[in-house]
Amino acid sequence: MHYAVPAEILQAHTPFPIERWDGSAVVTLVAFTMRRMRWAAGGNLGEFLFWPFREQRFLNLRTYVRVNGEPGITFLAEWISSATQALLGPAVYGLPYRWGAHDLEHGGDEPWSGRIRERGRIGAFSFQVAPTGSAEEKPAEIGSFAEFALERHTCFLRGARRHRRFRIWHEPWRQQTVEPLVTDDSLLRETLSWWPAAAMIGAHRSSGARDVWMGRPFRL
Repeated sequence: MHYAVPAEILQAHTPFPIERWDGSAVVTLVAFTMRRMRWAAGGNLGEFLFWPFREQRFLNLRTYVRVNGEPGITFLAEWISSATQALLGPAVYGLPYRWGAHDLEHGGDEPWSGRIRERGRIGAFSFQVAPTGSAEEKPAEIGSFAEFALERHTCFLRGARRHRRFRIWHEPWRQQTVEPLVTDDSLLRETLSWWPAAAMIGAHRSSGARDVWMGRPFRL
């Protein structure tokens, strides 16, 4: 789910130069499930060592930036279903993880829905999305907003002393335009002072991608 935010408001909340679309900054909420997380090497042993983290649910809030000419994203907040990863993610990658409870229904032709809450907070984020036209998922067209928002392969991370970045590799997202219905955004209003300035501009959904690779973080 994509929202437009005045760039001058959002820039105060990230050290990286914001990349605009149609004159505004864009933030995107991505709700998804990650399955079979494991080391790229190590075979069955590597997968066994990652067993506690093999399946996790996320709600990511990100915006779009360009650093040294390279387009990418930076995370403003992330709610993750694993309490252990909520501790390890900030230490290893500098990711802004928060421990959340996720109730996600995604898959098939019926409307997809979700409700996410942060442990210890009252607010929630609840939504439902349904296709607006053909149910066929296809890669984003070059130069389209979908490509701007979905095909980003570098993540820039804010650090206390040094910023970092890591890259990912995957096939192009097969996606479709959807009509979003947000029934509760109190979690975001409770967490983010600038959220009242955000205006919904659209949404996409995808059945997902296989064999997504994530590299290690490097200092900028």
